[in-house]
Formats: sequence, C-alpha cells, structure tokens
Amino acid sequence: MRIRMTMLSKLTSGCVAISVCTACVAAVAQVQHGSATDWLDRRTDSRAFEKSQQLPVSVSWTESPLREQLNTFAAQCRRAIFVDRRVDPTVKLTFDFLDRTTEQTVWELAEANGLGVCRVESLLYVGPKDAAARLPFVIEELEKIAKRTQPKKSRWTSGRDEIRWSRATTTEEIQEWMEQLHGFQLDGEIPHDVWPAADWPSLSLIQQMSLLLVGFDLSFEIEGDGKRIRLKKFPAIETAKLRIRLPRDSKLDLKACQRRFADLKLANSGRSLSISGPVESIAALEAWMVEQQTVLGDDVVQRTFDLNTTARRGDILASVAQQTGRKLTLDGAVGDALTQRISISIKKASLETLLDQCLDGTGLGYRLTKSELRIVRNGD
Repeated sequence: MRIRMTMLSKLTSGCVAISVCTACVAAVAQVQHGSATDWLDRRTDSRAFEKSQQLPVSVSWTESPLREQLNTFAAQCRRAIFVDRRVDPTVKLTFDFLDRTTEQTVWELAEANGLGVCRVESLLYVGPKDAAARLPFVIEELEKIAKRTQPKKSRWTSGRDEIRWSRATTTEEIQEWMEQLHGFQLDGEIPHDVWPAADWPSLSLIQQMSLLLVGFDLSFEIEGDGKRIRLKKFPAIETAKLRIRLPRDSKLDLKACQRRFADLKLANSGRSLSISGPVESIAALEAWMVEQQTVLGDDVVQRTFDLNTTARRGDILASVAQQTGRKLTLDGAVGDALTQRISISIKKASLETLLDQCLDGTGLGYRLTKSELRIVRNGD
C-alpha cells in the first residue's frame, strides 16, 4: 500500500510559467525545440523559484529504478534533473524521506549512491562526484572565453533554448540537430550512444553542449568565429572561484562555515558568498549548505492525499502517521475496528477528510498534534 502525498503552496500561484515552443525546427524528428514540462526558472522569477524549492517533499520509494524515479520526481517538483550516462539506470532506490526540500532529496539520494550533484542554472546534474564538482567551472570558463573571443550576439554568448528528445535517440541525431539549429560544425564525432528520453529547461548552447559531453569525459573548444568547435578531454580543474547567491532568509554563520571548511577562502557580500579553493571542498560546502536549507512550515503549505486502496484500517492509519511525521497512539479500548479491511478511494483530500473516511462508522475519533495522531473512542 502506498499513499501519494501532494504538496500545494499558497505561494506558487505567483510563479511565472516558461513559455513552451512547440515548433520543431529540426531535421531529425527525435529531437525537438521546446520543453514538454513547465519547468521552474530562477531567472524568470527568483523569489517564486526559491519559495517553491522550500516546499516540503516526502517520498517513499521501494526498489524503484533510479532514472525512472528521478524523472517522475523532477516533473512533480518542476525541477529538471539530468542523470549522467555513466550512472547505472537500473540501480534500485529504496528511500523514505520526510519533509525535505527538493535539493535535499536529490543530494541525499546521490550521496547514498556515491554520486555527486551540481546546478546548471535550474537543472540539477547527477553523476560521478568528480564530474559534478568540476562541471560548473568548466562551463564558467567556456563562457568567459566566449565573451572574450565571440561577437556579442553570437550563438555562444546569447540566446537560450529548451530542448527535448525521445527515448532511443542516438548521439549522432542529437549532434546533427544541434549543428543544424545553431550553424556550427563539430570537428570530430561524439562517441555513439543511445539515449533515454530527456527534457531540458532553458539553457545556453554552452551549457547544453557541456551536459551532452560530460558523460563521455569530454568538453570542447570554440574555434575562430564560432562556426567550428573541437572536442577535448574534460578538464582536470583543481582549484576555482565561485559566487553563490544566498536565499533571502539565509542565516549562514560565516565564521562557523570557515572553521568547517578551513581550506576555502570565504567572503560574504550582501546576499552573495564568494568562495575560492579546491573544487572538491567547494562541492562539499555546497552540499553542506543544501543540508541547512529551511523547509517552509504548515502556515504556507497545505497537504493533500491521493489514496486508492483496500487494506486494514490500522495499516492505513500507520502509513498516514509515518508520512506526516507523527507517532500513532491508540487509546485502550479501540476494539477490533483497526483490524478490519476497508476500501478507500480519494483524491486531493485533506488529512482530516482522509481520517474521517478511514474511521467512519467505527465509533472512533482522532486527536491531532504536530507530533502525534491519537485514535480515541468518540466521547472520550
């Protein structure tokens, strides 16, 4: 039995949706311009994005395929996740997370599987730790070079696109589509592979190419006027500098942070944190900062439940208590009602509605506190 719990926020109504372009300009049918998902975008509305990422997420996964489950999770949270091709997609996930943020869920899942995570704009990349630690800096260096060497409005310095491709699309098809769309030629060929379906939010061409190549341990160089690029080995960056934008409600203790990460140089300027030092330590600091994220409280979150099951009444109540972070307590004389099998089918119901339906006709009631679900006899 599994109860699906959905989080609805009073704050998300202010989100600005990304417009979706459905026109296919590709010569290859498997790859298309535009996203099929209304991804959240930090650049469109940073406040709405930050608040949405603080909504509590509770997941219960049992022997779920890694890539399939992350794709479903990404769509539910409206936060794109891209899994490196080197990660075994058949790895089974068994996790129970209660009231985590979106990023906390992904980072904890990755850490439990020996993987790393990094942000590429609003997309979360999940892959080998070494690649995740270096990818943001590889992209940043390419962007700096492009600004110095390419025209101001070239394909490499301006413009962003949402793209998606269907399951079983080949590397050659993706490469051909990108070359035709952006008018460049790749000196060489990206190694062959057959890709799972992908759906990327609005990203720059440099970000797209970097994500496409990192799984082959490759990067690229832009040559001349930008009409030709050359493949190269993924750079072994050891040290780097990074500026992190802090959330509006950040309570970062800079001195405590500096003591914890002594090999990094940290400087706080307003809502930004400047960091320099070994890339592995920078990645560890970012993971630690994700751990410190604050989940929004019940004053702005309404929880609803979808449930379609036949099970013992007591098992349903135990599952509800677990998923809402409460202890289930039974008063002395509740009788045999909890051992009876019942059928419940509800959608987007409040916790109170679910409990009322579960206990209907039993002569039992309930008392709710923040930490306890107590089942009592009516009138007690």
